[in-house]
Amino acid sequence: MSVRRFSVPLLALSFVSRARAQDATPVLLEYRAHAGCPDEQAFVRELTARTRLARIADAGEAAERVRVRIDEVPGGSHGQLVVGVGAGASTRDVSAARCEQVVAALALMTALAIDPDALTAVDASAPPAPVTPVTPTAAKEEPHRQPRVEQPARFHVRAGIAFELDTSLSPNPQPSLRPFLGLERERERGAAFGYALRLSAARGESEIARSDGAGEFTLWRGRLEACPLHAPLSAPLWVSACGAFEAGRLSAVGRDVSSAQSLQRPWYAGGGAARLELRPIGTFGLELAGDVLFPFVRDRFFVQSDSTVRRTSAVVAGGALGVSVRFP
Repeated sequence: MSVRRFSVPLLALSFVSRARAQDATPVLLEYRAHAGCPDEQAFVRELTARTRLARIADAGEAAERVRVRIDEVPGGSHGQLVVGVGAGASTRDVSAARCEQVVAALALMTALAIDPDALTAVDASAPPAPVTPVTPTAAKEEPHRQPRVEQPARFHVRAGIAFELDTSLSPNPQPSLRPFLGLERERERGAAFGYALRLSAARGESEIARSDGAGEFTLWRGRLEACPLHAPLSAPLWVSACGAFEAGRLSAVGRDVSSAQSLQRPWYAGGGAARLELRPIGTFGLELAGDVLFPFVRDRFFVQSDSTVRRTSAVVAGGALGVSVRFP
């Protein structure tokens, strides 16, 4: 009688254990993490400690696909979890200062995706998951670091105004205001080389006097800058190297001379420009710029019989301080 009395409960317990094992969801895990993160076994321990309804799938078994990727980012680690495949897949992202925190959070998300009743906390007295560096063999499995999906290169519009000093009208630098509008393609993290285009306009005035007469000069000009190099030196400092082309109109009016005349001449110039931009707050920017241009036409203006008032320089240079705002 004693044998029968204990055999029935043992058989029932064995049946319940097999049923629970059969109800557990098989998981096909794909795990990648940067050096210094807990390894795949640590993630599995975190997962199975929270729910008994998840287990690693056997070879060839139909299973729920779970992909875990953890990248090192400024300030800590960023992890991404993808459960499922195709249109039915769900994606979660999490960032933390320590990779162990990211692993624990992704394991909890995986457990809740499989078992809504999964434990949200595990025994704090349990030993922490071991941290193992990535071996050279494991590093070879990922020869190329893929760009962050959440940080793609984007186009931005930038508008602003600059205070400029340049020598286009006089050997002594003359002031002018230069409003501008630009288009920038940039990425804020990773391999961030981009490019930029900018349109600007300026109006300058100068008066040059001689003993036998004087002249008043006004220069209207528009500028196109194409910047094949537009990249961050180190956040929040950006640099741009550009080619520049100007087109406009130079007006000259004689003064204090008999038979004073008014003339208008075309203005064309080309050269290079460079900018350093500081972005201290959000989309607001402060910039320091410089340029060197070579006028294509060098006109000479004179009074009386042949007294030169001004001749366009072979090289003109300028510098500017500007403020700008990025949209969006």
